Amino acid sequence: MARITARLRDYLVGEALGNLVGFGAGVAAHTLLKQFFVKKSLFNAWGLFSKRTAVSKDTLSWLEIGLTVLVGFVVFELVRWAYRQVRPARPTAPTPPPAP
Repeated sequence: MARITARLRDYLVGEALGNLVGFGAGVAAHTLLKQFFVKKSLFNAWGLFSKRTAVSKDTLSWLEIGLTVLVGFVVFELVRWAYRQVRPARPTAPTPPPAP
């Protein structure tokens, strides 16, 4: 029972850590994207007076979703890989030799 709880704890800690860091990276990618792009609207004369690159609302939405998911997933997988490298799987109990 203790081995199952330890394995469950390791799994949950690894997943939670990966999800948290992946989510943070996705939010950071979204914030970085907003620094370079702006949606076309009446307030910036449909991009004529904007200092950033103006794109349509749909394009900006797809860029946000795509970049956030892609960066979040890549970072999530890198954290999971690093977690497995730092903390390898616990060895299983040795099997008894076959009876003669």
